[in-house]
Amino acid sequence: MKVLNIIVAAAASMALMAACSSKTGSAAAEASQNDTVAVAAPAEAVIEVAAGDTALSFSTPLAVIDFNATWCGPCQQFKPVFHKVAAKYADRITFFSVDTDSCPALAAQYQAQSIPQITAISADSVVANQIGSMSEADFTAYIESLLQ
Repeated sequence: MKVLNIIVAAAASMALMAACSSKTGSAAAEASQNDTVAVAAPAEAVIEVAAGDTALSFSTPLAVIDFNATWCGPCQQFKPVFHKVAAKYADRITFFSVDTDSCPALAAQYQAQSIPQITAISADSVVANQIGSMSEADFTAYIESLLQ
């Protein structure tokens, strides 16, 4: 049953992306957008959470979320570091990138008030928060500390 829910959620996300890219602005697309779930795909190091997603789903013991915005200089500076380190640890951790302007519900849920904010979560709780851009060495050390 869970697998079916994930497949349905993935299909709904793809449909929403198509609806958003066509910029129709229909009420039906906006209504269905409120119920979407970001689902981790194994081939991707970082899952870019779609606009309007309200929940994250992952199968690894830990997930790391980069809360950011396109207008935020430090966020854009940190983005390549996040992606590079994510590629090294993608087999043990699920990495998400969440634009706080596109996904305000997720930002509120994880209390992202300053960006960039890196939030580590387990299946049932927030494990750690780090605010601000980091160097590759610092972010790698942060990830290693989460894995211990």
